[in-house]
Amino acid sequence: LAEVMLYITLPRLLTRDPVPFGVQTAVTLRFNPGREAIFLSNYMSGRDSLTTSDLRRLVYAEVNEAAQDWSGGHTVRQLAEDLSLRDNLAMALESHIRPVLDRYGLTFGRLEVREFKCEIWDKSVNRRVETSLQVTQERAELEGRKRLFDLAVETDIQDLAEETEKTATYEKRIQLWARLHRAANQERMD
Repeated sequence: LAEVMLYITLPRLLTRDPVPFGVQTAVTLRFNPGREAIFLSNYMSGRDSLTTSDLRRLVYAEVNEAAQDWSGGHTVRQLAEDLSLRDNLAMALESHIRPVLDRYGLTFGRLEVREFKCEIWDKSVNRRVETSLQVTQERAELEGRKRLFDLAVETDIQDLAEETEKTATYEKRIQLWARLHRAANQERMD
């Protein structure tokens, strides 16, 4: 008579794209108060016991059909990026399966959509991450090369400034020697 939690995995639903994806759900079922007789006559007739597998078989086809109908209206990008769609899917599943459960005297405790899984989307995300990391690495290398280039330019400018200073010093010495030489020659002439 207690609530029963069923974990239902829908492995291959198709989006509008069409891209296959999977959904993991948790469905809690319980007796609909006052409708136990309907459950016993419509579902338990001829059975001594009921397992969670029996309940899963009861709802699986309906949950799968409702999920496929719902997923056909969305793209894989929408499903991956808009987490509110999980609640929308849960409500669509509940409204689709509620009449089936009511026929058997059952009702929902709750229905959760726990996870969307899409191998193609995961690969796409991994490629984008790898590309982003590669771009970041290339930018870092480019930035390093720019810094090295800037350092080389600064070094060249410094070397040129030092050479210019040395040349100016030599030119001053040459001018000084030339004046001394003229002065010495002038003195001889005098």
